[in-house]
Amino acid sequence: MNRIIIKTLERMSPEDLLAFAKLNQPLLCELNANGSITLIEREKSRKKSRINHFIDALKEWQIENNLGFLPDENTGFVLRNGTIRHPIQTWLRTFKKEKYIEHLLEIAPDFVFECITEDDSIELIAQRAQNYIINGVQMIWFLDETAQTVTVFSQNESKKVFNFNEKMSADSTMFKFEFVFK
Repeated sequence: MNRIIIKTLERMSPEDLLAFAKLNQPLLCELNANGSITLIEREKSRKKSRINHFIDALKEWQIENNLGFLPDENTGFVLRNGTIRHPIQTWLRTFKKEKYIEHLLEIAPDFVFECITEDDSIELIAQRAQNYIINGVQMIWFLDETAQTVTVFSQNESKKVFNFNEKMSADSTMFKFEFVFK
């Protein structure tokens, strides 16, 4: 996944960003707090098996427990500070249809799952986590396939790093959700 940051003369509205994103498909477009735009190219060749296995387990948990809402991977989130993010997967405890504008939800998800790439610095990951936390996200999992780790940031706990093959729990946010990356 490569990221390109573009500075703008004027801050885009969520509707303007959607129009811009349509012109620049298949890139994902995110709006940063400072008004700049981040274009994200997801790797076509990335190993999706771990990611797909995780998403399948999350969907199964959601169906079994009949809890919350799992938006699709095309859903972006307009956060309180005006940033717009497109995580790989999210979960919301509740969903209000009136907060939905053509692939954008004007709400912070309770849980966010993203992947770290070799281009992502520790500072960038910390900034993204901090932005999510201050905007109301309860828990973030960052998967790093190269290091074979998952870094967890949470509203209620300090940062934790898990190695693959360790059981992880999102129980403080998502009742009884556990997962092991292999």
